[in-house]
Amino acid sequence: NVNVLVYGALKLVDDRYWAITPRFYISSIATQDRAAEIMEDGGLVAPVAYIRGLASSRNAAVDQLIPSLEVLFALHQGLDLYDQGTVSGYEQAAALLCTYADKLRASGISNGVDLLFLFCGHAYSDLLLLEDTAVPATAQTYQEQAILAYRDAVKLKPDGLRGVISLAAM
Repeated sequence: NVNVLVYGALKLVDDRYWAITPRFYISSIATQDRAAEIMEDGGLVAPVAYIRGLASSRNAAVDQLIPSLEVLFALHQGLDLYDQGTVSGYEQAAALLCTYADKLRASGISNGVDLLFLFCGHAYSDLLLLEDTAVPATAQTYQEQAILAYRDAVKLKPDGLRGVISLAAM
């Protein structure tokens, strides 16, 4: 029983170089549907190349993929919580996604981190819809956190339509 399966397509670029284009299978159908849409824009990981027959080059290429796997696993965990559709699930998803996004960004990883911020913002936005908005301080906090998350997503990917639209909607 696999939650996330990572595999790839190999393509011979020329007589010396191979390119690896990672592909992912995610067991949660809802998460898989969203992830497929997200990964189509190439935001999570870019193909990497290595010299055919040279183990050190192949290993270096695999090392380049590891940060994207960290993003993918954080995204999977966060979306599993998000998919619960409860106040607790949204709160946990927002905390996990924003925490991982901050940690990965601080370590210099950029590919896909905007997606973590984007879904963090979505979790806070959905909390606005579910939470008792009769408590203005709670609603204001969720709104501020959503705006911060969307701003971070836009900073990391200024041409990212999802982040811009989500920020404008707030």
